[in-house]
Amino acid sequence: MEFQFSIERCTEDGWIFISGGTASDYGEQNAFAYLLKKIESETGGTIEEVGEQQYRIKGDGIKLIYQWDGLFGITVIRPDNVEEAEAVAFLEKFF
Repeated sequence: MEFQFSIERCTEDGWIFISGGTASDYGEQNAFAYLLKKIESETGGTIEEVGEQQYRIKGDGIKLIYQWDGLFGITVIRPDNVEEAEAVAFLEKFF
């Protein structure tokens, strides 16, 4: 299945909101899983659960936290030491 990912918006406190290009929560959940697995595969990392519906890909080189929930959909939390442009450029490589 192919998804049409796009950055919806970024916040000053490090949240990045991503659309998977689907019209339903079920589709967004599938898009989230697809994106995580794609990043894991292409970076040679390993997905690790770090909270409720929160994951990190060990070995991704940037230490982003990936999250999905029914209210906000696909979100990514960037660490304070990673600039917004760097995180967005990293994510867009997998879109």
